[in-house]
Amino acid sequence: FNIMRGGIFDENYQIDRADFMTYIDRANHKVFFKKTALMESWPATFGLAFLQEQASRDDDLNFKRLCAEYLPLKFSRRHGDPSRPWNRFSINLRDEETGGLASRVSVHPPVRQALFDRQRKFAEQAGGAVLDGRDIGTVIAPEAEAKLFVTASVEARAQRRFLEMRERGAGVTLLEIQDDLRRRDERDRSRAVAPLVPAEDAIVIDTSALDRDEAISAAIQAVKQATGAN
Repeated sequence: FNIMRGGIFDENYQIDRADFMTYIDRANHKVFFKKTALMESWPATFGLAFLQEQASRDDDLNFKRLCAEYLPLKFSRRHGDPSRPWNRFSINLRDEETGGLASRVSVHPPVRQALFDRQRKFAEQAGGAVLDGRDIGTVIAPEAEAKLFVTASVEARAQRRFLEMRERGAGVTLLEIQDDLRRRDERDRSRAVAPLVPAEDAIVIDTSALDRDEAISAAIQAVKQATGAN
């Protein structure tokens, strides 16, 4: 996967078995020990479709997750070695394109399953945690002490995102953002696995007419209400 040249798997989507086994061993030695015989039975090189098929047949959720997360990353020095201070780069996780891609990828059950364990572990950490997501209160942490379903009209959300994107110099229009949000909402509400719906005991906060400080205040009051805190 040469991220500097546009984002395609290295070697035309061919995966080296030895490299994959090394990755599994480093990521989770217990899984590696359990799956060594299986992986050694695979071809010396195989395609992404083969790996996905093997993961779908396996009952080990950790192995499924590691298969889904595997990316043979390679960086080209000629196009920017990230270890060099003069080749600093960033991966935008909050731009319009990435937001849309996240919604499209998340409809696939293997992707959601791969993320479930990691999100669940984060939610159960000592001292508690605050999670943000479209299925946190219904799937990831249904027993959470406080569940807030924060919403706003498409118009209000689009206006906020438009101003944010304009500050970053992104060339998007308000109408484009509105259309993208409507498509994403529909896609997330209609997906078969973990659809976008408020939990039955969630406190709904509509921030359409609220500024940032008012929205934060409303969220704090909702948490106090849900937990019985003063």
